[in-house]
Amino acid sequence: MNYLKKIIKTCWGYLNLLKFLIAETQVILNSEVVFFLPYYHIGGAEQVHLDIVRAIKNKKTTIIFTHLSATQHFLSRFREHSSIIELNSIINKKSPYLNRFLFKIIAHTINRSNVTSHIMGCNTTYFYDILPLLDDSKNRIDLIHAIAPSDSMIKPLAESASYIDTRIVINNKARIDLCQIYKEFNLLDFNKNIKVISNGVDLSAVRKLSKKSKVKINVGFIGRWSDEKRPWLFLKIAQMLESKTAHISFVMAGSGMTPYKDRIENSNTVSLGAIKSKEDLHQFYSTLDVIIICSSTEGFPMVLMEAMPFGVIPLCTDVGGISEHITSYNNGILIDKTEEDKIVQAFTDALLELWKKPSQKQKLSQKSKEYAYAHFGIEKFNKSYQSIFS
Repeated sequence: MNYLKKIIKTCWGYLNLLKFLIAETQVILNSEVVFFLPYYHIGGAEQVHLDIVRAIKNKKTTIIFTHLSATQHFLSRFREHSSIIELNSIINKKSPYLNRFLFKIIAHTINRSNVTSHIMGCNTTYFYDILPLLDDSKNRIDLIHAIAPSDSMIKPLAESASYIDTRIVINNKARIDLCQIYKEFNLLDFNKNIKVISNGVDLSAVRKLSKKSKVKINVGFIGRWSDEKRPWLFLKIAQMLESKTAHISFVMAGSGMTPYKDRIENSNTVSLGAIKSKEDLHQFYSTLDVIIICSSTEGFPMVLMEAMPFGVIPLCTDVGGISEHITSYNNGILIDKTEEDKIVQAFTDALLELWKKPSQKQKLSQKSKEYAYAHFGIEKFNKSYQSIFS
């Protein structure tokens, strides 16, 4: 029975491949830029990818999505600026022969196109599978958001270095990490291909700040429920403070929260679930005094770029590229502990200090807002990517 299911699954994969050959190859042939991206569901990386596509909206682009997305959150917005091809119905059959055939077709189509000049990938290993098949005449670009310790992507990053013309990182920490990988694999010649382009946000869309309470602190967490984000630490902080003061409240928003709704609400925390519109997101930020990042690894979180223009104070673990923008007790607070219990205690102490010292809270809020307006505008981001794809 299992063998029969496998045969049917493989046949269905080849039927989808035939559909791809008939309908999608012509779309790729007529595209100036082809993107290989994993998802269009809600997420910081997906927001950045959408911003890149918007930055070069004058070009004819195609996005090839390689994985099954959890939701359709960004799909319609990607469609506004680009043609969309989804490969999951073929790739998820897990047939190496089928995938190899598919990748050869995609590469051959790109290579024979007279208009395709740039190919860009991010966060999908399938892009690295296709890279060796592409002609050197095409400009091949890779984007790296962050490199975690013992990252499974380290070997693919090293093996693909010779096929990449420009490798973009979002901060200096990622550049240093990438240079270290190149050093370990004796690839120092490729350091010259690394370019740092910081992410940005549209500050013109930020609403006027609502008036924040002087006696109460509203603390927020926004992100997906995942191991690296460590949302359970946020809940422990809320539980610890429940018995100490009623003047600090906690709210949690993001994707993947539904299975944990009871756990969240039993931890002195309001659960909002996923926030789907930009207007609702701005309303959420405008009610916050503090946003907590308790991650074990990060690049530089988009939620900080989005929240700080509202005067929200970042309270973060000192990981990834966060310290490149946040200076402790200047425009935010950094926690440098590594053990989870000590991290929770440090966050708790910092929040109590902000409650007891409203003047400090006001100063950090103002500095956070000023820093965001000075450094996070989308204009430089747009110009940098327009230059890359020119």
